[in-house]
Amino acid sequence: MGVIAVRAMQAADRDAVISIHKQSIYGICKDCYTEREMKAWTARLTPELFDEGMKDENNIGVVAIDGSAVIANGFFSVKEQELRALYVLPHYTNKGAGRLIMERLEETAREKRLKKLALQSTLNAVSFYRSLGYREIKTERHAVSEDVSVTCVRMEKELQ
Repeated sequence: MGVIAVRAMQAADRDAVISIHKQSIYGICKDCYTEREMKAWTARLTPELFDEGMKDENNIGVVAIDGSAVIANGFFSVKEQELRALYVLPHYTNKGAGRLIMERLEETAREKRLKKLALQSTLNAVSFYRSLGYREIKTERHAVSEDVSVTCVRMEKELQ
């Protein structure tokens, strides 16, 4: 492992971002969610969804890289003032990539004059977000398909 850096997400990152998202769900979330939930969750991760997200000027995305390899990604919606994704390759957890992404996204949110950032945390990531100053609001269900929803924890942080 080299020095982890963070940069703006690019269209060329599409395949890596989708792969990281799926690997993270199956590798890190597997103790909190069922196979059916993970399958429905990952089925919606398509190139078209990524492309649509990249076109939306309200989305701010970044990736963490180790050398030239994309190892983590995250993005938030300026309009919704909400983190929409943060995923790290399983073998890069607890190595600082997620924290670096969150620092960059929060810095960007402040530059956009957002007063707070909300998110829906997976059950396995609540302690990570808590360590960054996010507070738990409520437990809720998040639809990942027409007939499958997953339990998440709504959290938010005031940005200074």
